[in-house]
Amino acid sequence: MDGTLQEVLQNGKAHSNMKKVWAIKWMVGFVFMFIFLMLFIGIFYIDFIVSSGVLGIILFYFILPIILGFILAYTWANLYWKSYTFDIGSEKITITRGVIGKRIANIPYERVQNVNIFRGVLDRIFGIHSIQIETAGGFSVASSGGYGTRGAAEGSIQGLTNPQPIVDYIMAKAKGKDGLGDIASKKELNNEEKLKLLEERLVRGEVTEKTYGELKRKYEQS
Repeated sequence: MDGTLQEVLQNGKAHSNMKKVWAIKWMVGFVFMFIFLMLFIGIFYIDFIVSSGVLGIILFYFILPIILGFILAYTWANLYWKSYTFDIGSEKITITRGVIGKRIANIPYERVQNVNIFRGVLDRIFGIHSIQIETAGGFSVASSGGYGTRGAAEGSIQGLTNPQPIVDYIMAKAKGKDGLGDIASKKELNNEEKLKLLEERLVRGEVTEKTYGELKRKYEQS
């Protein structure tokens, strides 16, 4: 693993702006939760609320739920961010998430089929990216419905500022140490034949141009 990759791994933590994205997305749900809670409580104090006038109703049913929703959403997002870690290891990718119950996803490189970079509206605003790892026998969705929820993919690494080197590394590992996977084990292939196969994978989008260039120089120099 080279120095460039080490720099973009962010010590296995999502960028701090990810807390803001999570908080904004979760705030809507928490606000509605508090609105329904206030409606329930208001049944027992309806006379007091009505006597407070329009201002009291707005304060109790709208302003207070928004304030409480923001506080809870940001607190929960902060706790979630502290618990959220990822590790791009030599044999597998490990993603840990969860505040109350921990969920650990272990993804061996041989299961990886494709890696996509995803940016929602809030991601663009706060200058971050997510990568979605498609796995054999699993699923991957570029969900904009919320991060860290059941809508997020098992192989979702979020809050990255520079995801491309990570994508290149994962895809190279998934295809084998030299980017050719099972082809690399065929010792009878010479470098010219391997380059031809590598070009085919470049056309199919199975390796990036950057990875292709690095491997091409490697074969030409060997």
